[in-house]
Amino acid sequence: MKTNADINVGDVVVCRNNFFIVVYRRQEDAVLCPLVVASDLSHRADLPLNLGDIADANLPVANMRVRAVPCLRRYLSLARIGCTRPSCLARIRERLRTEMAQSDRSSAWLRGL
Repeated sequence: MKTNADINVGDVVVCRNNFFIVVYRRQEDAVLCPLVVASDLSHRADLPLNLGDIADANLPVANMRVRAVPCLRRYLSLARIGCTRPSCLARIRERLRTEMAQSDRSSAWLRGL
């Protein structure tokens, strides 16, 4: 298992029993998008994933979606469990940009992403 300092963009991490994908890296923080089970209620920011996207993610549930609603977490609270493909990360980032443009969540820490 990697140490917290080795967590990179595209890694799948766990924090407080929730799964996330690291979409941007900051000095001491990571900008994350949560992974939700496909049976949860759908949100406009949800991006379906296929098994190829998360083949190396080591998730306990195969049928998951990425919710392109970012959150900020310190690296110290994260544990890496896997990774995603670069093409999957590019789609997540594009959906995140679209969602931020359509919503009123234009926080200062998200500007320039």
